[in-house]
Amino acid sequence: MNSQTSSVKSTPEFGRTFSLLFLVIHQIPTIWQPRVEALQAIAVAALGEAAPRLARRCLAREDAALALLRGVYADETGDMSGLFISGDFEVLPWVDGALYLGRDTDAPSLLLPTTLRPDVPLAWFQSALLRQMTQFGSAPAPPLAVCPAQGVVISLAEARPIDRTRLELWLSCADQLPAEVIA
Repeated sequence: MNSQTSSVKSTPEFGRTFSLLFLVIHQIPTIWQPRVEALQAIAVAALGEAAPRLARRCLAREDAALALLRGVYADETGDMSGLFISGDFEVLPWVDGALYLGRDTDAPSLLLPTTLRPDVPLAWFQSALLRQMTQFGSAPAPPLAVCPAQGVVISLAEARPIDRTRLELWLSCADQLPAEVIA
């Protein structure tokens, strides 16, 4: 399997609030298919153009509501720039183009798409994914958000309560990118 890792640095202006490890997976031998029963969403992944929309939706909330969410960011370019937010189903922000993730008891270390599952047993998929990730050193701590369409796995272990000022700063940086970079 070919894989490439990229470490997303924690810049001083962001602190550790949104620090994370970023892994791009080019090939996992599985096909994603619809789930018979959807998982309950406990996280949301917004990559590319959906990321600024998610940030704006979060910033529209009162501070008390924003404090109920935890997040990390991917400070890359193009479709790999993104926000990953976790929280209870009732408080998750909803935006078009985002991927909603839930936990399946057969793969407790992973946060998987709520409406999709791999065509292999989940325990096997989780084991294979963790084994592949250890090729680059120790595997990142769970929970691991899996975004199959983009081939991205993000550790949410470093997610911190969302700070309005830091999120505004992240959004101002994202808004300065040319449209073709974030689209």
